Amino acid sequence: MWYYLTMIFSRKILIEEYVIEILDSGPQTGPALFERVLNFHGIATKQAVYKALRKLLQDEVINKQGVYYSLNRVWLQKIKHFSNRHIIKPESVDITNILNFEDGDSVIYTFKNPFLLDITWGHLYDILYEANPTEHVMLNYHPHEWLILSRTETEKFWLGRFSKDRKMMCFTVGGTSNLDKKFQKEYSSDYIKINLGENYGLRPNQYLSVQDDYIFEVTTDQRFEKCVHDFFEACIDAQNVNQKQIVEISKLKYRSKLKLSKNKKKADMWRKKFGKDYYIPKPYYLFNETK
Repeated sequence: MWYYLTMIFSRKILIEEYVIEILDSGPQTGPALFERVLNFHGIATKQAVYKALRKLLQDEVINKQGVYYSLNRVWLQKIKHFSNRHIIKPESVDITNILNFEDGDSVIYTFKNPFLLDITWGHLYDILYEANPTEHVMLNYHPHEWLILSRTETEKFWLGRFSKDRKMMCFTVGGTSNLDKKFQKEYSSDYIKINLGENYGLRPNQYLSVQDDYIFEVTTDQRFEKCVHDFFEACIDAQNVNQKQIVEISKLKYRSKLKLSKNKKKADMWRKKFGKDYYIPKPYYLFNETK
């Protein structure tokens, strides 16, 4: 069972992984599964698909009732218990134990490229997201939101959590290109407020996230940010984007740094700056007391 945990949000390689992803939308017949796997995989044979189905049945990952295949609830419960153990006790996946930071504590991480930076950023962000009081607005600033193109599934999952959990984020993007406007249009909601064309005095290669009194300060190589900026400015048709190109750029050897600190005074300063651009309805608020 544990092998199949690796398929979640990973690059799809095995036919079994395609099958699990397809069954995520509901039960399917064998012929329907074959057609959809073929659309994903391109060269899968009927024999290979049914061999994968037999393996998944044997491993108790899926069920078969009549002509329909579906995910096995017991397997899903095992995944749930496995993940809950680590979500409830984040110290099992966080060697720095950031939830125990006192005011003034900080840690710095360095990375050989921005792609690896975002993986760690997302990991640490999620730990603090769970701990962030529901009524406290979270803040985010990117020069351009290139992550929605380079790590689409992960970024969509992250953005989708705000509405699901009824948490609010103010997301400011420094750019105003067609791609920036597309991001604003597609992802603005009651829980994600997106503003364009403001940088709060941050440099073109700086990113910021604030969760309660925790602050993420990210600095990338200026050459990387120029590549990203040029990519966004050159994309006239926002509906026809070469995502492969931005992924390749993010994996080049542009060193990046992430500083995570707990600093109430500094966090309050950022809340005041963001507060000038956003109207926050109750019960959400930018400060540590209700209005």
